[in-house]
Amino acid sequence: MLKTVILPTGAAVIGDSFWRAKTAADKLPVSFNMNEVEKFSTEDLLEKLESGLDSEEARTYAEDGDSKSGLAAGNIVEGLYKVPFLAHACMEPMNCTAKVTETGVEVWMPNQAPTLIKWFAEKIANVPAENVTVHTTLLGGGFGRRAEIDVLVMAILIAKEMKNRPVKLIWTRENDIQHDMYRPAAVSRFRGTLSDLGTIDTWVNRIVSQSVSGSFTARLLPWATMDAPDNTTSEGAADMAYEFSNRLVEHVPVKLPIPVGFWRSVGHSYNAFFTESFMDEMADAAGKDPVEFRLKHLGNHPDHANVLKKLATVSSWSTPLATGRARGVALHESFGSIVGQVVEITMTGGKEFTVDKVYCVIDCGNAVNPDTVTAEMESGIIFGLTAALYGEINFKNGEVVNKNFPDYDMVRLANTPEIEVHLAASGRRLGGVGEVGTPPIAPALTNALFAATGTRIRELPVAKSGFTA
Repeated sequence: MLKTVILPTGAAVIGDSFWRAKTAADKLPVSFNMNEVEKFSTEDLLEKLESGLDSEEARTYAEDGDSKSGLAAGNIVEGLYKVPFLAHACMEPMNCTAKVTETGVEVWMPNQAPTLIKWFAEKIANVPAENVTVHTTLLGGGFGRRAEIDVLVMAILIAKEMKNRPVKLIWTRENDIQHDMYRPAAVSRFRGTLSDLGTIDTWVNRIVSQSVSGSFTARLLPWATMDAPDNTTSEGAADMAYEFSNRLVEHVPVKLPIPVGFWRSVGHSYNAFFTESFMDEMADAAGKDPVEFRLKHLGNHPDHANVLKKLATVSSWSTPLATGRARGVALHESFGSIVGQVVEITMTGGKEFTVDKVYCVIDCGNAVNPDTVTAEMESGIIFGLTAALYGEINFKNGEVVNKNFPDYDMVRLANTPEIEVHLAASGRRLGGVGEVGTPPIAPALTNALFAATGTRIRELPVAKSGFTA
């Protein structure tokens, strides 16, 4: 062991190898002041989120017609949905190498914000900006996690204690999962009514969650306000393509003692599950086919309708499946691209199933490199399927319960479905592909489970409802 460094958030040991440093760190007699943090658990956090459903502090992000009168005039269909905190679980744990001299600093780091990294390196090392060099390496998985500066801050503070020598900070997998900037947990309540024509007349949606942008900004600029409106909280819900006579979409911001950050597709990651699940509930209430029902609400959005129609064709949506098999569908636009997905499953037991195939159709404008688009869709689907099946970060006595992959499982090769990707270029301007494959997969899966079993899943992961893949 070369040196021990006390940090604002813990302690670090510098050694001439990772094993020696970790072994010494494990033996440090470190204690932490938990204060009020030790009093909360997952149940406490969820209770506070649900209390926001009746809060008077809601912010309106979309409003059309007269939702109050619309609800009063019809039979109300209701649904309450929940999603948990999620980790990024990048394949390469968080790390940073830093070298600090009397006049400059050099950083080697997988990151998603080189300018931000350079700025904070300059401030922490207290050197001129022109004397800061940042080497952005291959990412090792990012998903929003590597836009954060927490590991950089630690690495430079440690390197300042070893002037003129590069110091490589490596987090263990346990550090990585238990000290993430998590995707926020959220709850979403819907109330809807149908018209005499079997279409949606009124759609009222209230979402409750922490503000990702507010949390991120507060970490970078502690003096900045966290109370400004945050469109990421309602994205994918307030800007849906579906058209209703009466619509109200609200969000209630809640402050919790959990650091939250940008996670692949941000607010779309949960709002797609919420909205596309409730669209299926409304289709069922109307006694309509889920695809045809969606098409009836896309009158002024031909690009969305085109994606959905192509999806129905390539997935043979209208062709009956064998007994025990079922399909589910979801359609969602995010980051300028429209993505539709159909999931095919087979029930192998009472609540046991396999995910057999995913059909994906994307309109991202003219695809510059179709192979890259296909690869990103496959990646996003597997990432989102992992979250839908297994993803969940839990808290007890103020600490994260999950420690490593046995406690935070992933989709493996053995249970990865066949994925078929189709492009439906409409000529619209270029959209993104890195995040857009993730949002529709959870609702497509849970809608398939409803089609197979008649059980509506309103909480992720699906294991919460007793289903096992």
